[in-house]
Parts: sequence; structure tokens; C-alpha cells
Amino acid sequence: FSYYGQYYFCCHAGISAIKGNPIFIPTNKFIKGTGDYSDIYECQNTFARLNPETIQIHGHRNPNNVAELKQSDNCYNLESRVEFGGYLSAVKINKDGIEEIKIKNNVFKEEEKEDVDNSMVNTENIDVANIVMKLRSNPKHIIEKKFDNISSFNFSRRAFNDKVWDDITTKARGLFINTDNYTIATRGYEKFFNIGEVKETEMSCLSTHLKFPVDCYVKYINNLKKQFPTFAYMTFPERHEDGCFHLHMLINGLTPKQMGLVNSGKVCWHWAKKKNKYGF
Repeated sequence: FSYYGQYYFCCHAGISAIKGNPIFIPTNKFIKGTGDYSDIYECQNTFARLNPETIQIHGHRNPNNVAELKQSDNCYNLESRVEFGGYLSAVKINKDGIEEIKIKNNVFKEEEKEDVDNSMVNTENIDVANIVMKLRSNPKHIIEKKFDNISSFNFSRRAFNDKVWDDITTKARGLFINTDNYTIATRGYEKFFNIGEVKETEMSCLSTHLKFPVDCYVKYINNLKKQFPTFAYMTFPERHEDGCFHLHMLINGLTPKQMGLVNSGKVCWHWAKKKNKYGF
């Protein structure tokens, strides 16, 4: 519609463009919006580029909880999490433009954390023998390699491609089990996910479920491999008397400076004198 010479377009979830008569735009686009739930900010920028003469007003999608109602040159987003203690947001259109209205909601029900519908039994309350049984019962998504009485379990490429993540596949990542006495020989980190890769790591979920302070880590090795393609490494675990492990690492293709290390001048190991003895 138009008001005082300005065109306005209102819908539920935001679209990326109006081309021709809006009657030919599928209803689903108005209800759920263009693209995925997290694509709203890109939609707004695209709409500003393709329909600069029209102001779009929508709600429903605001995964990053952006506080400003005007989120691009000509898009207003009224989704402000009112049901979770946010704001009831609205705009008032008059001849001079748009007036923003935000009313804080102080009466609301705390957001409940959704239970993850796992297809397998939670491993916290079952013994190792049952874990092995569960791992072996899913050959499509779990790969077992046997080394005498030690078996390693890892999620398969199919599990990765199909995003089959549950309480078992996320743990099957460098998991070594002694299948004679059913003890954990060693284990790696559980599978972790990028921002937005699964529902639990979407910004809308993290913003309500994270407990601060939060520790952040950089994937150091992967970053080095991307930056220096010739970089290669080999790691060796050493077990202490208390059962803990630490890793020794041999590297090739990097200088200490490229690794960000400071040379202390102390030679701990002279590989050139030992390579003939060990054969590599």
C-alpha cells in the first residue's frame, strides 16, 4: 500500500524482493520468509538493493536478536522476543515517516530447553558393554576398526553428510575401547559444531542457553594447514602414572616464526643427529 507517497510492504517473515505483482509470490514465502530462518539479514539487504523505493515491515525472524527495528535502509523487523521477556515492537506510520514503538514485557514464561530426540539411549547411565552394543548396531553411521582387543569407533562419512548427530555419533570420534574387559582405552573430543550448523548452535538458541563466562578456542592446527599447505605433523601420546595423557608433536614445513613461537636458543632435541638411527 502507499501512504503520503511512500510505498510499504508488510508480511510475516520477510522476503528478498518484489518482482511484478505480489499475488504471484507463493504464500509460503510470506509465512516463512525467503530462504532459511537465519537468512533474514541477507534478505533485508537484497530487498534494499532490488526494491529501494519500498519499505518492508515484517517480524518472525531475528536469530541474532538485533535490537534495532530498522535493520537495513528500508526494512523494519518487529521480532523482539516479546514472549521471552523482550519487547512488543510496532511501528506507527504517519506523513513524516515511521515512528518506532517498543514496550518491555516483564510478565513471561521462562523459555524451556527442548529435549533432544535421540534415536539411541543416553550413554550417561549405561555401562561400556552397552555402549559397544549400541555402536555396533549402527554400521551405517559408526565405523569400527579392530586392533586385537582394542576397537576404535568413529562416525562415518554418511553420518557426517546426513548430519545424523545423536548421543552416540557425537561421542564416536576417536573413541578406543578394550572390548575384552569393556574399558575405555582412550577417547578424543566429542563432535562439536559450527555456529548455525545444528539447532543447538543457532544464535537464537545460544543467546538463551549459554551460561557465562564462556571459553573460546581457536582450531590452531587446522588454521595452520590452511595458511601453510606444506605443513605436516605427527603426534605421539604419552600416558602418565595418573592415567592422563599429553601429546608430543613432530612438525615439518613450518618455521618457528610462522608458528608464532619464540626461539629460546635452547636445543632440546637435534633431529638431524637422530634421523639416520630411526630411518626417517
